[in-house]
Amino acid sequence: MSLRPATRTLDPGRRWAGAVILALGATLLAAPFRDRVSVTSPRPLQDALQVLTVRGIRITYEDSPYLHASEGIDVTAERNPQAKAPIFALPTSTFSCDDPPLTDRPATAVSRVIERFNRTQSRAQFGLLAADGVVNVFPTKTLDAQGVLRPYRALLDVDITIAPRDRSLMELTAAVLSAVSPRGARPVLYGGNSKDPLNLGQRASMGFDHVNARTAVNQIVALIRVPATWQILCGPGPGACYFAVVPTAG
Repeated sequence: MSLRPATRTLDPGRRWAGAVILALGATLLAAPFRDRVSVTSPRPLQDALQVLTVRGIRITYEDSPYLHASEGIDVTAERNPQAKAPIFALPTSTFSCDDPPLTDRPATAVSRVIERFNRTQSRAQFGLLAADGVVNVFPTKTLDAQGVLRPYRALLDVDITIAPRDRSLMELTAAVLSAVSPRGARPVLYGGNSKDPLNLGQRASMGFDHVNARTAVNQIVALIRVPATWQILCGPGPGACYFAVVPTAG
């Protein structure tokens, strides 16, 4: 990832609540911007949004599925020439946008960045859902295997049912992600490790009855003793995607 930083005045102490759903095709009111954010990386939208997490905005991110051949480059020769199967990686791309004003509400600030991304990038379109102090970012259109931009149902846009019983937060998260996969989409895997914020010994006696999977994950992560958010990242092709909990500044 290559970031060209601009001089910014960031406010890390902000916290927001409430629920807002924004139609990203709507025109936003013009407002003065502070700086430019320019990112060159395999996931430029996710990385551009990092400037907003520094302000204390909690953002979750769900990746595009990267199904078209143009969204993968063969890196076998440089990574492992002896590999029995080709190794593919995401190509990098550059994305630039204005740094939203500090006066913006969280959903508005994130929406400004996504609006710009959707106007200037051709491989995917993203939307957002803001609720309970979290701004969820997820793909709404992606390239299919033929290279046509089509509407896309994000991996966590499915209702799940899990019987309540006592589980660790890691077990509960794994159960949610396991319930997502059987619908026919690519699996979402979660391994966790000793440093994972979900691995703090916390347990919960809870279940979900026809609850949106994204809502369920947010409810679990909200129980963690340390501030955290989460992401789902995919690689090129039809393989699994991977869930991870990401600690935040607070």
